[in-house]
Amino acid sequence: MSRIYYRGGMSPFETFSPGYILTHNVIGTNVGNFLYLNGVLRSLMIDDNTVIQANYYNTNYYKPEYVNENFDCFVIPLADAFRENFVNELNELTSFVKKLKIPCYVIGVGLKESYEPDFSQPKPQDEAVKKFVTAVLEKSNCIGVRGELTGKYLETLGFAEGRDFMVIGCPSMYMKGKRLHIQNPKLDVNSKVCFNSNVAASVPTRKFIKLKMKEFENHYFIGQVVNELRSIYLGAPYEYKIEYNFRNVTDKIYQDGRLRFFCNVPKWMEFLNDSDLTFGSRLHGNIAAVLAGTPALLVTKDSRTRELAEYHHLNAIHESKLNEKLTLQDLVEQQDFTQIEKYQKQNLDRYVAFLKKNDIPNIFMDGEDPQETAFDRKIKQTDLLEGIVPVSQCSLEEIAERNRDYYKKRELKIRKLQQNPLAKKS
Repeated sequence: MSRIYYRGGMSPFETFSPGYILTHNVIGTNVGNFLYLNGVLRSLMIDDNTVIQANYYNTNYYKPEYVNENFDCFVIPLADAFRENFVNELNELTSFVKKLKIPCYVIGVGLKESYEPDFSQPKPQDEAVKKFVTAVLEKSNCIGVRGELTGKYLETLGFAEGRDFMVIGCPSMYMKGKRLHIQNPKLDVNSKVCFNSNVAASVPTRKFIKLKMKEFENHYFIGQVVNELRSIYLGAPYEYKIEYNFRNVTDKIYQDGRLRFFCNVPKWMEFLNDSDLTFGSRLHGNIAAVLAGTPALLVTKDSRTRELAEYHHLNAIHESKLNEKLTLQDLVEQQDFTQIEKYQKQNLDRYVAFLKKNDIPNIFMDGEDPQETAFDRKIKQTDLLEGIVPVSQCSLEEIAERNRDYYKKRELKIRKLQQNPLAKKS
């Protein structure tokens, strides 16, 4: 039996209401965080007795002494954590790791930089990153990074590939083991096409995505961040002074019910499974489609999307290549969507080698690649939330219930903070 304490907003086997998710932000702002977390936990749940416990993004959720006595390891799955506005969180994690006596594993972390990073100049997060990586390496043999660019960055800080870190890609990509199968799509006006976008994408990219949605009657926009959930669930305006796919409940996309938000991975993948294509600038929105067996075309814009697209051979196009005169079918015809599965085995082997180097028990040991695992069995027993449809599609009773859910959770959160002003997320 393994007892795993991990950094994460919630367990895949917990179901919180959308109101709780909005007030406590257990998705860490972006539900895409669930994908790599699920990938890591599926890998490490070696049997039905494995214990997993989230820290709910609260470094102080359990005291170090309690963690040392009650868990076998502290697992830290991260996204693009090597960035300036994550320094405080890195410093807190470093302090916590230093107090632990059990192994600590970073299973996936990336750099957030421009598409062509300049490694000749120091970066604001350098010192925090060095301290964090050094602290983790005192409790493990090496850390796993997302791609080659993150590796090059760590080399500028004095760390060495093979000794201090290994490139493993994103753990979300190993949720199906070696079993990825993507076919080249044939699109027509009736195809089910799912889109995603974010405000970090350039204005031309956001305009392009919005325009391409009009090519398909059966299209859906899949939200991923808290602000999109708030807008879809409650009808709150999506307040941005920039081009975006939706803003108000009066927008046509609302009125036609063409918005969805998923608060868990299984329902998200289930919806994408019978889609013909996913297109957009959300990295994990596209990875979710690939895992569901659906072709996906990612619009890349920065180092984090670039390095993972290159490592996993995800179908991708840089945003500078988008041209409004091109149809989505034009773009699709330029791609070979079968390429991903050609590299999946070697990428999985490298991931397994990383786990072995750290002596981490996992489901892939001894060449195994099980179709059903303890993780999968427990997911099947979990009562999961269905996808959230826009409030414009709800009855008055449903709208009232959504408001009760949100404001009740909000009041409880405020009361808790008033009782303990120093309380963090929990």
